[in-house]
Amino acid sequence: MPANVGWTIGDHAQASYAVRHMLGSRRCSSSRSALLWPLFRCASLSLTLSFLGCVGSTAAQAKPAATKETRTDARGRHIRGPGAVPPSKTVTQKPTTTTPKNTRQTVQQSIPSQPALFAPLGAAAPTLLRAASPDGRWVALCQARVDSNADGALSVEVGPHGELFGDHLQSYWVYDHGTGLLIDQFVGSSPDGRYVATIEKGGLLLRDTTGGTVTNLSERGADLRNDQAPLLGPRILRFDPTGRRLLYLRHSDNPAANAEDHIVVRDLSSGAERDFSSGEGLFWRADFDATGEFVVTRVITADTNKNKHLDWPYPLQTESNPGCTGPLPSFAVWEYPGDQPAVRIFRMSDSKFTDAPGFVSSFGAGWITRDDQHALNVNGVQTPFALSNADCDARVLHSDPLRQLAVVACMGAKGGPELELVGPGYRAALNLQVSSFEVDIELPGMPFLVPLYAKKATSMLDLDTRVAYALEESDWVEASYGKRALIRRNDALYAWDNGILSPTFGKLLPMRPVLQQGAMVLVPPLLVDLETESLVGQVEDHVLALTEHGALLEAASYPTTPTTLPQGPLRWLPPPRTP
Repeated sequence: MPANVGWTIGDHAQASYAVRHMLGSRRCSSSRSALLWPLFRCASLSLTLSFLGCVGSTAAQAKPAATKETRTDARGRHIRGPGAVPPSKTVTQKPTTTTPKNTRQTVQQSIPSQPALFAPLGAAAPTLLRAASPDGRWVALCQARVDSNADGALSVEVGPHGELFGDHLQSYWVYDHGTGLLIDQFVGSSPDGRYVATIEKGGLLLRDTTGGTVTNLSERGADLRNDQAPLLGPRILRFDPTGRRLLYLRHSDNPAANAEDHIVVRDLSSGAERDFSSGEGLFWRADFDATGEFVVTRVITADTNKNKHLDWPYPLQTESNPGCTGPLPSFAVWEYPGDQPAVRIFRMSDSKFTDAPGFVSSFGAGWITRDDQHALNVNGVQTPFALSNADCDARVLHSDPLRQLAVVACMGAKGGPELELVGPGYRAALNLQVSSFEVDIELPGMPFLVPLYAKKATSMLDLDTRVAYALEESDWVEASYGKRALIRRNDALYAWDNGILSPTFGKLLPMRPVLQQGAMVLVPPLLVDLETESLVGQVEDHVLALTEHGALLEAASYPTTPTTLPQGPLRWLPPPRTP
């Protein structure tokens, strides 16, 4: 049975990095989570899942690639033309009237709308950036401020597999400026950066950085157990990708109370909470789908590894400071794996749990599943329907639940896997052939544009118009925002808009990470505003993070070797301006 990795990617920077490697095997690209400077561009995953060719065209205008299309109307008649599947109706949660307790107010003298430029963030010590808010108001970082190995110097080295050596790193959260607050772990934040979750003195805290409140979720029974699953993000708490909600977990080991694990969904604006039992079985994880309208849970219901008890698929996390791991992501494996989880889903609109065997991703008002014959079907709707048949034996490259479209690769095609765009009553061949692969993928953020890297061709698929635009074979899509994208062609950068390439912005530097925050994209040394399709300026120094207004986060100094961490303190610098 094919594996599904789309749901598992919790951290968006790592998700972007992993998908880029999975979509292209002929070209390596740097991670957007620039925790070290140059790093090793092709060595950041210990287990690289490269299964599609990636390679690109020089024409200033890209022409739509030819497609073969078969569609049916409401009466089942065959019709032609791109058409458009209307988006599903979004269901808005009706919050309960329960108001959380255990909330204390903190006083903030001011709430800056821009980062404090040039102000020091953190101390003068080896630094590993964990996160930065889109507006630059706060950063989460790890620093080695104490000479814990007593060698007379503060230093942290990165090993070939991402392991850390040297002085002990500790987690800090810095608001506005200064040395920051010592924390146990940075857990995550809402997409806009307003809400921040941390663990401090063994308690899970939720901060509203605008309203100034701090809520102790541990006092409300939050389960702080984590696992060692790679690239899944924290088990403890998950933020809705749309920024409306979060979920956390409750757990009890008291058998006398017939205790069950519970999932708590919290409305971020009102603070109202809804509590749901996970049901029978050993509860493992829960997360939101891309729309935030479904909660997808994983529960162990069968002893699939035959060791006579139920286990999580990955071991329990026992590290004292799991937040300060190395910047090179690695994929750990165990000699004795745990049990395989079953999937249960509930909608925020009705909170009804439904078993979803073979779950792939949400899709419209329902979800895509794969049956035992490898056919893809859409279930959870009033009238379930087939998305692709067993002969196609499809793997999903990307699914868009709002547009109700999926890019699939038919493994059963006679000449090799071929890409198709499918939806309700819709199927179009994209005339692109790829290498075989076994996993399903879901790109983060439900983008308008989906780059397709085939064996001997590269294309840009516009999901709104359902047109695949041919690019040059060696082109690489560095970033997209709305209907615009930045394309690397050889060593130059171009803006792409509806099939048309702009004049080049200039030459690119090799071996530098790409950073994006909203419409602002840094493809070193070029800082581009994709909203206006203009060059903001050139940046020669190494940059760790970017704000939505183009401010740049830089370290005090960078080492001469890529295996040593940069030195703090960090500082926000204003964006460069083109003369």
